[in-house]
Amino acid sequence: MLPEILFLHEQALKCLRLARAAGDEKTRQGLEELAVEFSERAAALERGETPQPLNPPVRRRARG
Repeated sequence: MLPEILFLHEQALKCLRLARAAGDEKTRQGLEELAVEFSERAAALERGETPQPLNPPVRRRARG
C-alpha cells in the first residue's frame, strides 16, 4: 500500500506544479481540485480506510 500512497502524493504535487504554470484560472482551479482529491485519497489510505474513487473529469462536447 505504501507505493500507492507515494504515487498519490507525487500526483498531487505534479498537479500543483502544473496549476502554478497554468495560463488560465479555470485550468488552475481544476488542477488544484485534482491535487486535493489525490491528497485526500492518500490520507484515507494512510488511515487504513478505503478511499473514495477519484472523480473523473467532466467531458464537454464542443458545439459547432
